[in-house]
Amino acid sequence: MAKLAEAELVELNADRLLEFISLDAVTEEVFAEALVKPAQGQPSIDAILYAFLLSLEGVNFAIHTQPVEINQITCSPRARQFADRRSLPDEILACGAASVLVPYADPGLNLAKELKRKLQLWRDRFKIVPRLILLQNHGMIVLGATPDEVMRTTEMAIKSAQSFIGAAMMGGPIFLSPANVTQIETLKEL
Repeated sequence: MAKLAEAELVELNADRLLEFISLDAVTEEVFAEALVKPAQGQPSIDAILYAFLLSLEGVNFAIHTQPVEINQITCSPRARQFADRRSLPDEILACGAASVLVPYADPGLNLAKELKRKLQLWRDRFKIVPRLILLQNHGMIVLGATPDEVMRTTEMAIKSAQSFIGAAMMGGPIFLSPANVTQIETLKEL
């Protein structure tokens, strides 16, 4: 990102991109319909995914990374455990009480559709926008209102993954109880 030049950016109409999520396939011609300046070039195949994420309440930043520690977990049979349970108090404060786990889907439209489906189920259950989305075999997405919030969540997710992996090697993680999680969640509200 430090070497990104303005000429490499592609400006898109986010509202138009959001309409594409219901399509069966997206072609270069379809993407061209969303370009603000047609001569700019082709957007990322994940542009629809980001348009969706950035349309969520309170989300101004969405970053997809693939830290080794996160991939070690999302490529394992323990990914659901890591998404649903918490071991560290700071993990709850930075990453939330749980994370969305999205089954593997090919990047682009398929991933956008699957993530939207899982996020709708998540919001029906938890009534909030998650901070951490784990992608099976494909890293994580962190959502936030500010760059600092996204950085804090990213750093804590990696630290939590390191602790989880180490605990798994020592016989398995010891998770905080649901009551502990609820109590710690209220600390951020004080």
